[in-house]
Amino acid sequence: MQNVIFSQVPIEDLQGMIEGAVQRTMDQWLNKESQHSKGDELVTRQQAANLLGISLPTLHHYSKHGYIPAYRIGSRVRFKKSELMDCLKKVQTLKYRPL
Repeated sequence: MQNVIFSQVPIEDLQGMIEGAVQRTMDQWLNKESQHSKGDELVTRQQAANLLGISLPTLHHYSKHGYIPAYRIGSRVRFKKSELMDCLKKVQTLKYRPL
């Protein structure tokens, strides 16, 4: 059994300790997520189309014309998830740019 020590702590100090613990936990989680995303997860054609909200023929057209980079692995076509997200950001910035 652990030894438990009770002491009086001002509420501000307690809030600071809790905020610090939450911040450290969030930083650790974000570091793990960024390390995982560095692997550039490959997604299928169907997953890429669903992610972008377009049809498979439209996805084929975009990859054929170089708007979205595609990778052929054997007889299969794959897309890097990070590059799909970058394409989404580019489309949004072009859509809402001032005339």
